[in-house]
Amino acid sequence: ESNYLLNVFGNVTYTQNPQLWNRWSTITYLDETAPPFLSFYFELDQLVPSLQGQRFHDRLTELGISSRFNLYLNENHFDWSDETNRDMDEKIILFLREMKG
Repeated sequence: ESNYLLNVFGNVTYTQNPQLWNRWSTITYLDETAPPFLSFYFELDQLVPSLQGQRFHDRLTELGISSRFNLYLNENHFDWSDETNRDMDEKIILFLREMKG
């Protein structure tokens, strides 16, 4: 468990106090004015579960916000393969070009 989570939530789990966790969750504050999102998640990530990214993407989509969710299988939070690095770079460049218009 990271120090960040301990600093914000203490030893309180979501099950013990969902109101506290929801108050600090970005998804709680999404509305139709949110900008487009490009996100990258990793199947083996122990720090940020990919399910969180999928839920965030689904909520953006419900709101009509452009969202590109990318899940890389067999990758962790750090130390990505060269192929994943290249793919992410390409997607970031494409996304920024499209946002520029």
